[in-house]
Amino acid sequence: MNEISTINILGEEFQPRSDKTLFWRSENCLIVSDIHLGKTATFRVEGIPVPEGITDSDLGKLSLALIETAAKKLIITGDLFHSPKGKTTFIIDRFKRFRDENKDIEINLITGNHDIRSGSLHSELCIAETDSLIIREKFRFIHENDNKPGYYNFSGHIHPAIRLKGKGRQSLRLPCFYFAKDYALLPAFGGFTGTAVIYPVNDSIIYAIADNELVKLTS
Repeated sequence: MNEISTINILGEEFQPRSDKTLFWRSENCLIVSDIHLGKTATFRVEGIPVPEGITDSDLGKLSLALIETAAKKLIITGDLFHSPKGKTTFIIDRFKRFRDENKDIEINLITGNHDIRSGSLHSELCIAETDSLIIREKFRFIHENDNKPGYYNFSGHIHPAIRLKGKGRQSLRLPCFYFAKDYALLPAFGGFTGTAVIYPVNDSIIYAIADNELVKLTS
């Protein structure tokens, strides 16, 4: 994994990683968004053939990120689960195993629109759930960005991507981290999620993700 130097936000260092996680050094905290567990199961329940194994891949990747960063906290900025149909016994059991393997990790889930539709979490998952989370009175974590003044806002929801254009009408869409003056948009962590192209404003910083490497761009 190719890592790029950290980004300074309000005097704090954050490290975007090519696995689509963001590491907050001083808080020893890993931040992810839009895992969408059970999305493939939802499609299969509806009779649409999609590959299996994505849940194991996503949770394995998340466990590895926790090990590599030695994080003690995990913040999920919404959409841990995809839908009620996708919360199958297998998906719940697989997440319980992930939780058992990471039982010492404090997990905070910012409720996303898909989480609301998916219903309440099982108490045995030991996850704190809230609409928004404020840390150090200046960093705010929310699912859908509302750019609330007075805070630097971290969110997901839109699954941001940047479009790179080459010669001969060639173009490439890459998932990305997007850091603007007052807010950050995090890439969707889940392996079975779409993306939405964003259009950067001036003085923003983008970290695109390509072939498990980060590419730093500025606007």
